[in-house]
Amino acid sequence: MLIFAHIFAGALLGLGFWHLTNDRRAVLFCVVGSILPDLVDKSLGLVFPSVLGGGRTVFHALMIIMVILLCTLIFFRSMATWPGAGMAGAVLLHQIMDEMWTLPADWFWPLLGPFTGHMILDYIGFYFWHEITSPSEWIFMTGSLAILAKTYYYAE
Repeated sequence: MLIFAHIFAGALLGLGFWHLTNDRRAVLFCVVGSILPDLVDKSLGLVFPSVLGGGRTVFHALMIIMVILLCTLIFFRSMATWPGAGMAGAVLLHQIMDEMWTLPADWFWPLLGPFTGHMILDYIGFYFWHEITSPSEWIFMTGSLAILAKTYYYAE
């Protein structure tokens, strides 16, 4: 999946959490959670290409969802855990959209061994052009901006 598809899915999930909790911050938490796996893993792949060059490593594993939930339970003691649960749900949604079940060693890391990803040459150039030339991404971007604008301008 490309970035705006993940952002749009996170924004939709955030609207659901906003409705459940009456806390509009849930939209932002879900949007951040929906792009967090790519932000972290792609950055790690650029810094350590020989080890983590596949782009789907630590934050594309189910373990990170448990870590996010544990951190929110430790640092927030009240209903403030809902945005953290929204973030964890958005990370799971990201993993489902990326079809991580097709890479069980990566999804269940570290239980099934090391990551099986492969190095993508010219990663930034390839995905940048793929992103801006995809009509569906323009639609997802427009929908995401509409949801985020509604969230920002919402008067309580």
